[in-house]
Amino acid sequence: MDSPIERQCLSRVCRSRGGSYAWLPGCAQAGRAASAPGPNTKGIRVLKQIILLLTCCFVLVNPVAKAETGTLAKIMETGQITLGYRGNTPPFSYLTQDDVVEGFSIDLCRVIARSVQERLKLEKLEIRYVPVTSENRLEAVADGRVDIECGATTRTLSRQKQVEFTHLTFVTGGTLLTTTDSGVESLFDLQDKSVAVTSGTTTQAALRQYLSNEMISATVLEVPTHSDGMRLLNDGKVAAYAADQVVLAAQALRETEGERYAMIEGTFSYEPYALVVRRDDADFLLAANTALSRLFSSGDIMKLYQRWFSELSPTPHPVLVALYKLQAIPE
Repeated sequence: MDSPIERQCLSRVCRSRGGSYAWLPGCAQAGRAASAPGPNTKGIRVLKQIILLLTCCFVLVNPVAKAETGTLAKIMETGQITLGYRGNTPPFSYLTQDDVVEGFSIDLCRVIARSVQERLKLEKLEIRYVPVTSENRLEAVADGRVDIECGATTRTLSRQKQVEFTHLTFVTGGTLLTTTDSGVESLFDLQDKSVAVTSGTTTQAALRQYLSNEMISATVLEVPTHSDGMRLLNDGKVAAYAADQVVLAAQALRETEGERYAMIEGTFSYEPYALVVRRDDADFLLAANTALSRLFSSGDIMKLYQRWFSELSPTPHPVLVALYKLQAIPE
């Protein structure tokens, strides 16, 4: 609804034939007839009319800017944005030997942070990094401990009951990493064997579902981190470690004897990754997606891909390229 100033202003203006606003001289005449001012008030009356006209133009042309809400308001007030990260999920999110948080998803979140800083016109924006696990990452976003989770989190409809997701940032699938002497070349070779998988992940649920559907009798051992899964595989406690393809490839590359590992062909799940934000915070979600769309449309996303995935796969899969192009939404 128009404010009193706007209603008063609009009552005193009309459109000329050219479409621009013009002052109605009749209004001033009506005002003089109604008020019958004394001989010493004419100048004051004219001044008031001028002030009212200027105020009218300001309100109509320059409406008051919308106040920030939700996460953006929190960031503006504190001068700080909090990124959640998992310390052992390279190349998406991990802690280096020098205790520096790095990764593909971390870089994406830094791009978003810079964009938010420009939007809020902050001279400085501090980035805080808070570690999360596969089991508490969604809760950490929902309860405000972190503003955005930057890892390898699969976007699902069931998870959207608790949190919201940005544009998709990567696509992969669940598979098995084994050792060359394990005798496991497919999922069916897991019969009567043990397989490790990280708890609290979509991979864990998909693996159990696949084994059940295919009537494969295998023992599934849940572990808290990828490092724990690799340790069981290296010690011969399990025949395979199940995780997303790109994560397994990165884990194998980190091992000193990478040649002793093998990845089976095929996948048992579809894993579309996205960054995690709070529900019911449309402004921050839009700010994050705007930054990502700009990154996708500029082509700079491929520079980040080469930085983090060149050792795993120098050429991005056509599906991934199409994903970025489809999400380069115009502003």
